[in-house]
Amino acid sequence: MLKKKVIASSINNLTDARYFAGWMVDAFIFSIDPHSPNYLNPQEIGTFQSWVEGPEYYLELSDELYGQAEKYLVDLNCQGLCIPFSKRSLIASLDIPVIYTLEENELEDYLALDSTEKAIIHSEKSISEISAIVGSTSRIELYYDIINQQISTEELLESNLTGFNVHGSPEEKVGFKSYDELDEIFEVLQDF
Repeated sequence: MLKKKVIASSINNLTDARYFAGWMVDAFIFSIDPHSPNYLNPQEIGTFQSWVEGPEYYLELSDELYGQAEKYLVDLNCQGLCIPFSKRSLIASLDIPVIYTLEENELEDYLALDSTEKAIIHSEKSISEISAIVGSTSRIELYYDIINQQISTEELLESNLTGFNVHGSPEEKVGFKSYDELDEIFEVLQDF
């Protein structure tokens, strides 16, 4: 178990999927947007799901696929969508779980909604600064996007945010990667 919830995005190789599943992350985000650098062929998602158990599965779609969102969720056995907050109107009529991705300038709008949907915030501000903006709003599930930032142990543990979003990356060789930086984060979050 981890002390905070963790979402793993940019999952496009089995090495990442097994690594993150080993740390018992809460959700995987697969991109089936062919324009994305994190694209994963939809046919491979079933293979990933057969190798790992536990996380919920979310899809990132290209704009032209939003009209078929429910079909993709059913066909690929995924629980919900991960979409930019700015595109929420594209799925407003659907009753499905969503993880929004927010830019820093969208945080106030997200907080103003009466929403219980999860969100990942991309920000140059520190975890502490984002926590201060959020305050004690307990109804939201906000995840801080960790990309190449030096984050202190105190910030990880003392944040009032729900958790963190971490990213997969290309393999160095098939089946081989170094997870040293992520290991440090997960070891801090590990609950013995």
